[in-house]
Amino acid sequence: MQQKIVHFLSDDIKLEGEFYLPDTDEHKDILIIPCSGFLGLKNIHPVKFAKFFTDKGYVCFSFDYRGFAGSEGERGCVILEQQISDIVHAASFCSQAPLGQNKKIVLLGWGMGGGMVLEAAHLIPQLAGVVCVNGFFNGKRVQQAMRSAENWQNFCDWLAKQRAQYTVSGEREQVSPFFVYPLDPVTQKYVDDVLYQNPDFGTKVDFRMADSLLRFAPEKRMDEISVSLLIAHGDTNELHPTTEAKSLYNTFQGKKELYWIPQAGHTEWMYEDHPKYQDLAAKILTWLDSVAKF
Repeated sequence: MQQKIVHFLSDDIKLEGEFYLPDTDEHKDILIIPCSGFLGLKNIHPVKFAKFFTDKGYVCFSFDYRGFAGSEGERGCVILEQQISDIVHAASFCSQAPLGQNKKIVLLGWGMGGGMVLEAAHLIPQLAGVVCVNGFFNGKRVQQAMRSAENWQNFCDWLAKQRAQYTVSGEREQVSPFFVYPLDPVTQKYVDDVLYQNPDFGTKVDFRMADSLLRFAPEKRMDEISVSLLIAHGDTNELHPTTEAKSLYNTFQGKKELYWIPQAGHTEWMYEDHPKYQDLAAKILTWLDSVAKF
């Protein structure tokens, strides 16, 4: 796999992106953009997908959201609408770049990115398909599912207090992102053991992330999307409930497919040599063939 670092603008902020190229000169006519979840970096999960797909002849492109790694922007400011805008601008950049011209674009969203690519899909005219892996599609619904009734009320009270405090003092309390977005124990172990080993991973956030998370509901706009959709979800995922995948599948009325990753949670199998990861990648590859013919 060959790699080429580039830079592009998103809302006047310079982002760092990277093209991943097959080692041969024969390239498929689809360009894949793997998109991380809200704290993700292009050199974690996106590059894993890119290694697999470039080996099959696909050009891939990924990037770091504003405020992360080599991208400019306010550190610790995680607002999902802004990250969605970054995805849209990444696709627009690819559509005019020499490596992406005349190619269909497929968005692949991982985790929270699985919902963000659906929101971005409304604004990408050259989009041919979307892959949602272990996503969720209504932030408020999932937050309530992940918390007890008392914890949910405490969270809402904290958020109201933070908003009020900001209006008076202009200050925003910095908290762990996993206070806003709690993890199940298996995913927490993966985050601690794997993701935090990356020196660029992790940041504190403020109430703006919580607000954007509760506004986040891509499932409500599915009637505006007319691309091919693949939903892949771990069938024992305790972070993003399996009901999210089922709900999206039932809501979307276009060409769609639901693939259950057997005996898989959210992240514990996300290693390139893991059979479940390889099976998922192979499934996406088969689906890409159908997109190319569509």
